[in-house]
Amino acid sequence: MSRMIKGIGEQLHRRLKERIVALEMSPGERINFPDLCEEFGVSLSPVREAVKKLCESGLVEFLPRRGYCIFKPTCEDVKNIYELRRMFEHYALKSFDPNNQHWNDLQKLQRLGHAVVGKREEEKKAILLETERIHIFIIRHSENVYMKNLFGSIYDFTLFFQHLRERNIDEFVAHHTAIATTLLEGNINTAHKVMDKHIDAAVLEICRALRGREKQQLAVTT
Repeated sequence: MSRMIKGIGEQLHRRLKERIVALEMSPGERINFPDLCEEFGVSLSPVREAVKKLCESGLVEFLPRRGYCIFKPTCEDVKNIYELRRMFEHYALKSFDPNNQHWNDLQKLQRLGHAVVGKREEEKKAILLETERIHIFIIRHSENVYMKNLFGSIYDFTLFFQHLRERNIDEFVAHHTAIATTLLEGNINTAHKVMDKHIDAAVLEICRALRGREKQQLAVTT
């Protein structure tokens, strides 16, 4: 029975994480255990199991007198998480093998980036999501297996933050394309510089979006 509860809990964990990352559950929202039990047709134990795992990853936090709530990031949180991401991706770039045999993936990302010109907004968004895979590509081809596993948790926050803001699509596609191009050229030093520019721009946009959300919430409550 405990194995069954764990299995259901793992399924619930995946589904709830998808909701949180997509902002289908709002930052700061209190988790209602009875509602989740009713919605998914399960007992309290697997829901607790799922929420516990979300707490371990940081996407859910326990607040005194409020209970379990969806992670509500501050600008400081964003900076700290992106500094971790910067550290991981720079490390991965240092160990990137310019002689690897996966150029087809990089060339595809590069072509996608160039194809964004003249596209409609929705098409541009789809291309942006595709070119985001450059980050996974860099980590996947690093030499550190443990880093690959740890990066998944950091990247969950990245996806979460992406939904908090309206991104400058052309700018971020250009960043992804430039990283792919520099890697194809074997110019790792330039790839480091583009990555820094990309991460700095992301932090600025997310913090701007968070301040905008705070102003809106204040306007509603006053």
